[in-house]
Amino acid sequence: MPLHAEIEVRPDHLRVVTTGEFELGQGVGVFAEVVRRAAEHGLDRVLVDNRQARRPLGATEKALFGASIEDRYQAYLDGGGAPLRIAFLVPEDWLMPFRPLAETLSAVGLATETFSDPKALCEWLGVDSVD
Repeated sequence: MPLHAEIEVRPDHLRVVTTGEFELGQGVGVFAEVVRRAAEHGLDRVLVDNRQARRPLGATEKALFGASIEDRYQAYLDGGGAPLRIAFLVPEDWLMPFRPLAETLSAVGLATETFSDPKALCEWLGVDSVD
């Protein structure tokens, strides 16, 4: 099943729930939509719930994804967008494989962190719930 992302605008953050398998083009498209909605609604926090996704990204996909979104994110910032904080919620067995994605995104200027514990994610991102 291909990647599907449901993006929900909350009063203080965006909540993104992903399902299916990651595909680079779709992932970049989802990121572009997240950035667009963050700018449109004046939000700077994003919760990405990957617990229903099928597989974590491979090393090559992580590097290509980071390179693909760098210009989009810079254009968002140049247009007056607030720096984004993105928290990823993943199954525990994805925690270590997923962390390099957060590092890749940090390298392009995004504040990111990866969690398997919903409570810890909520504390870091400053939201009440992951649901």
